[in-house]
Amino acid sequence: MLYSRFLSPRDFGIVSIAESVGAGIGAVSGLALEAGCRRLYFQFTEDTNQLHNYLKYGDSPGRSRGNHQSCSILFARTMDPRTGFPGWHFGFFPYLALPILTAKVSQLLACRLVILQCQERHFAFNSFVVLQSFLTMLFTFGLAVWKHEGATWLLTSRAIGACLTLVIATCGSG
Repeated sequence: MLYSRFLSPRDFGIVSIAESVGAGIGAVSGLALEAGCRRLYFQFTEDTNQLHNYLKYGDSPGRSRGNHQSCSILFARTMDPRTGFPGWHFGFFPYLALPILTAKVSQLLACRLVILQCQERHFAFNSFVVLQSFLTMLFTFGLAVWKHEGATWLLTSRAIGACLTLVIATCGSG
């Protein structure tokens, strides 16, 4: 309701389509990634050395999927209006690239959150969920609402919130 005052109908349409594409690509390219993180954690609980190595490189499932993620980004790149859908009046960069980036970063963050759940570190888990919401809201109000920058900055704000939370979770939950 608040955004309707600061975004045009065109901006709403762009955000809706872009985030739908980003969520779809994120869902397909991240199938069972969180479940795999949970399974690996409990698989290594009896071997403390392997568990320590897994926790040290807790976001490695996301890294090992780099080729798959690159393929999904290349697939999404084909949706550029110049190459795929001429009826769309916005380009891949930044309108589709930002939601795809947000989806990928959110997958890696979800893996970190799954590990915190498995470790029963509820305060850390909740803190990172709240932090992501707060950072996204802060940047959204700062860039999209206060500065009246539109769809580009709304999508950028969401990407920044997810990226900063992932960096803090990766550095701070070791």
